[in-house]
Amino acid sequence: MRILLIEADRQLCQQLALVLQSGGGYKVTQVSSAQQAVPLLLSQQFDLAVGRAAALCQLPVQLTRIGFGARPDEKPPRCLGWIDSVMPLPGFAEQVRQLWQQHTTGSDQ
Repeated sequence: MRILLIEADRQLCQQLALVLQSGGGYKVTQVSSAQQAVPLLLSQQFDLAVGRAAALCQLPVQLTRIGFGARPDEKPPRCLGWIDSVMPLPGFAEQVRQLWQQHTTGSDQ
């Protein structure tokens, strides 16, 4: 699975990408904003976008999303779910995997 990870904090972004790659086996592309994602979205195919609410709401394409951090009043469009805390990092990768699995199997657990 190809994930577009949107996070402005460079260190956190690198940590999340590492755990998603090593703990989940995903191919992760990192950007710091939704605006930086646009050229990539035009040239590459992604299965999922993972980021904070503001970034996910600004994505200009219909891409499935998983949010993390402060939960917004209204979920962004095409959002599979929300991860309130990224710590511990291995738990974050597992939550992404579970939300994606529920989506691909059609389960609403």
